[in-house]
Amino acid sequence: MSKLTSAALIAISLLTMGSAFAAERAKVVTFSKTYGGYQHVDDPASPDYGKETFVIAEGQFHLTGEDNDSMTSVAFGELGAIVGSSLRQQGFSPADSEDTADVIIVVHRGRTAPEAERLNSGQELNHTPLAPMAGPVQPVQPGVITINRSSGVTAGPVIVSGGNFEQIARILGFAQRFADLEYDRGNRATDYRYDEIVEELSQPRYYIVLGAYDGRALRANKRKVLLWETRLSFQAEKISFAERYAAMINGAARFFGQNTPAALDRRFVTID
Repeated sequence: MSKLTSAALIAISLLTMGSAFAAERAKVVTFSKTYGGYQHVDDPASPDYGKETFVIAEGQFHLTGEDNDSMTSVAFGELGAIVGSSLRQQGFSPADSEDTADVIIVVHRGRTAPEAERLNSGQELNHTPLAPMAGPVQPVQPGVITINRSSGVTAGPVIVSGGNFEQIARILGFAQRFADLEYDRGNRATDYRYDEIVEELSQPRYYIVLGAYDGRALRANKRKVLLWETRLSFQAEKISFAERYAAMINGAARFFGQNTPAALDRRFVTID
């Protein structure tokens, strides 16, 4: 083999390894679950396809003191537009207002942080629930609304974390999986899975949480009925939220209003 050929092969190998590494680091962890028998019509051949209407409401925006510019540079209207576009591709239709929407989709976003990193940033640990959605609402654009946070609606048991693995797992959507593996520790068949999940929980991660609430129940008697939730996250280190959030949402959109294939487990979507 000539030196030129060898050099070319080495270069190709390095490029391949670099691409694989980039794809791995941009891997989105996705969890999605429906509640109360909710079923979304996702078959374009169905006469009910596209009849379910939505508005998008802003939930909690949580920063840890690290990479703030990457997140604050993305206005909620921009993020909401991407979510709305992805919802339309899955057979949802934007409502004229929150007064007619079948589902009100609250969007939380933020960044988890290991305890050591948070302490280094000089911030206190915060274990309070994410701030709720509320009314009155003001339209920003079709299908996107902003809200005053006071009514108590949240996207499930989402808790801001400061290094507690169980709490971080709740944010990211695999608390039950983590609990099961922790209970089963010492079993050689599953210990490597426990190590994998702990590694994920130890990483600073950007996350987006969508909680879809029954609009009729909320309007009729202020009942906050969660119909479905989807939780997305990817490793924050050396990756910009601003550059990746759109691909993050679009890559996982097929799970909106659905259950991830294995209940309470993680599903991976590569966005590179």
